[in-house]
Amino acid sequence: MLSVFEKNFFRLSDAEQRRLFVSMLDQDFSVIAPAGVGKTHALVERVVRLVQQQSQVLPNLYVITYTKKAAVSLKVRAQERLRTDTDRSRALWALQPVFFGTIHSLAWQLIRRWDPTSYEYLPEDSDCRNDFLRSFDFQQLPEKFPRVLFRFIEVDTLLQAMERWHGCENDLGKRSGDAWLDPAELAAIEKRMQQLDLSPILEYQPTTRHPKALKNIEKTKQSLRHWWEVYQQGEDFVPLPKCLDGGKAFQSVFEKTFRPFYQSLRQLAMACGPYFVKRSFDFRREKGYLTHTDVIRWVQQVIQTPDAKNFYAQHPISILLDEAQDTDVAQFHFLKTWLSMHPKSHFSMVGDPQQSIYGRADVSSYVQFHQTLVQEKRCQPLIFSKTFRCPSNIVSVLNAHFPKILSRQTDALQVDYVPLQSAAKTEGSFQEICVPFDGSMDPVEQEARAVSDFLKTDLQNRPRALSDICFLSPRKDWLQAFQQALSNMGWKMQLHSHPVTGRDCPLFCHVLAMIHEVNFPEDTFEKVGLLQTAFGCSTEALTWVFEKRSVQKQPVTKPLPSSLQTVKSAQAVLDRLIQETAALSLCAGVTKLLAFFQPRCEATPTDAYFTDLLLKTAFQTQQKGQSWFAFETYLRPYLHVEAEEEVEIQSDALQGFSCHKAKGLEWETVFLPFFYRPIHPPSASYPRVVRNQFLWRAEDAKETGDFDEYRRECQRLLYVACTRAKQHLWVLQDAALWESEEKSFSFGSLFEAV
Repeated sequence: MLSVFEKNFFRLSDAEQRRLFVSMLDQDFSVIAPAGVGKTHALVERVVRLVQQQSQVLPNLYVITYTKKAAVSLKVRAQERLRTDTDRSRALWALQPVFFGTIHSLAWQLIRRWDPTSYEYLPEDSDCRNDFLRSFDFQQLPEKFPRVLFRFIEVDTLLQAMERWHGCENDLGKRSGDAWLDPAELAAIEKRMQQLDLSPILEYQPTTRHPKALKNIEKTKQSLRHWWEVYQQGEDFVPLPKCLDGGKAFQSVFEKTFRPFYQSLRQLAMACGPYFVKRSFDFRREKGYLTHTDVIRWVQQVIQTPDAKNFYAQHPISILLDEAQDTDVAQFHFLKTWLSMHPKSHFSMVGDPQQSIYGRADVSSYVQFHQTLVQEKRCQPLIFSKTFRCPSNIVSVLNAHFPKILSRQTDALQVDYVPLQSAAKTEGSFQEICVPFDGSMDPVEQEARAVSDFLKTDLQNRPRALSDICFLSPRKDWLQAFQQALSNMGWKMQLHSHPVTGRDCPLFCHVLAMIHEVNFPEDTFEKVGLLQTAFGCSTEALTWVFEKRSVQKQPVTKPLPSSLQTVKSAQAVLDRLIQETAALSLCAGVTKLLAFFQPRCEATPTDAYFTDLLLKTAFQTQQKGQSWFAFETYLRPYLHVEAEEEVEIQSDALQGFSCHKAKGLEWETVFLPFFYRPIHPPSASYPRVVRNQFLWRAEDAKETGDFDEYRRECQRLLYVACTRAKQHLWVLQDAALWESEEKSFSFGSLFEAV
């Protein structure tokens, strides 16, 4: 419910609310900015006014955005705006003191300022976690620690589940001692576990006559008796029993019987899990490493050191937070802690809960934070409701449907829809395209055929670049089959939603393999791969040269002498390159490897990104006086880390994006294919933590409402998809194509449910 304070401000016109945000520099605001309302323009104008009227705040002004690209764009736009009032050099100089960047880059900046330790960024921590587990001594655990938990789960499994929980950081401080559970409470939990009654399972009388089901029931009972005996008599690791398929009735009895036991284990896991997270975090930090999550954990402590506290007690800060709905709980906690150090610090944020589509960020935390700021009169609430992107015909459809789709009256855990007003100069169109059903054709091919026929006519009537037309899908993998179907019909489509890691960049893989050979010249595995991919040596010739015929399933025909000679010549070149590289400094060696492999590798859009990564890491490693081995250790995790790629748009190609990646973008025409194709939740790994609950297995998820939350996220994803078009939004009416699939919700069912 809106407070009277909020209602008074919401009565103001859109133009008046924008004016207040830009001009009232001493007042803090929390702005709800729906799709296409010009929030970036408003942020730029507020920054420009601060430069012009309150230049004294600039050294402590922090403009925080969600991505590096958005930060650069915002700064460039502010510079361009300042050039209209002053000369170029002054415009560039004026913004130098201001921080523009992500919250993680800000945290790194503060850590480097207030902590003398020189930390390394660790993109993937599996090796460090394994080192921690090898060094961990269970004998050091206090007597009160619930050791019984580790009869059923390994520390590594518990640690990984807790590390994936973004709310964990708030509990780390509470688990630093030995008072995880009250001794009486712990004793009661262990007693309940010991008193587990297995009789409903062991005495179960099946009604089925199916031989396989009867056999599975008996095998389950036998394994359960053995498990109970081991559990009662020993202290060794005891894997939890599983129910073999003995029919739904038997599975239901098994689940009901073990539910209290699992609830006790979940309670123990949540009690002591954060302890291991903190110990693992401290282990990495003492080794000089910080992961992506560690940065936010550590900066909260760094800014509370005496020197930092004293400085910020005398120097108020000003924060402008963009895309606030994508800020997670730990990040909000860090910002609140930092702001609280001076009573005159300023904080304004701009966000839209309707566009909260990443499970990492908890939209309820953002909404609660917004309400708290308003109720405490720390921030005035504003809503920008005039969209400059969506034309009136699309806005009419949105305003007719989404008040019921996004509504806390019908779903208390959903967010409310903000009605839009269109400021676009054209009316635009919202249209459904009927997809004829043909039982003999694949559904994806039928969708592609309908799109192809429609586009041929439409492009004749309104010629335009194909890149102005985008297809948005709730699943990125659906687009790959769609792209192939369109290609078969003569259409070119450029996809943008495939994640690219170091493993997808041949240049990075080849250089990393060579660095490994410098460290381990006797390792033939990487050498064979290099000879095959970089030098074109045949598999048969390599098999003969390296004498690995015994591992082949089929006899290997001896290759031609010329092929053998090719391998030997290439091997000589490779060995010489390894020796020459090892004799050089890191920077010179990497430069040599890049020059050698670039002509031999297929170019990819991420070559520039990974080339910069190689050179930068080589320089940093060399500056520390470290070896090629340390260099390889720093680089190897990037095989699995997604690159920040910049892909040039091809004007002669239709565009394809996942709805998630389309956020913040816009096109003249947007198609929504697969509108009625069921959207199933992505497969989740267990155990995992959801909303402060430790889920041991998939059955536990039913108690958390996890599926309902995923449905709410998809409702907001549908809103994002429907607000990307500047002129035309076309929905494929394809319900008949997907009727035979397993039932679940789809964009179409969410849209029509109202």
